[in-house]
Amino acid sequence: MLVRFHKYLINIMINNNQKGCVIMFKEFSDLISIEELCEALSIGRNMAYKLLNSGEIKAFKCGRIWKIPKEGVEIYIRLRSGL
Repeated sequence: MLVRFHKYLINIMINNNQKGCVIMFKEFSDLISIEELCEALSIGRNMAYKLLNSGEIKAFKCGRIWKIPKEGVEIYIRLRSGL
């Protein structure tokens, strides 16, 4: 599941100006799409919707469209990985 995600972990930087805050997914905008979420976590659309509907990844809907803050994905990864 995390095989494709490893290429993004390589890009993790420690930003000393923000008290050691870890910055992931520099190449994504602040709000990401379902497709980008699937790519980042190497998961399918069904699993992505399951994570969003359950609240495991913090996001919101505008009409029928999910708006997924990049920070919500980073928090999910930190919680799941124990970082």
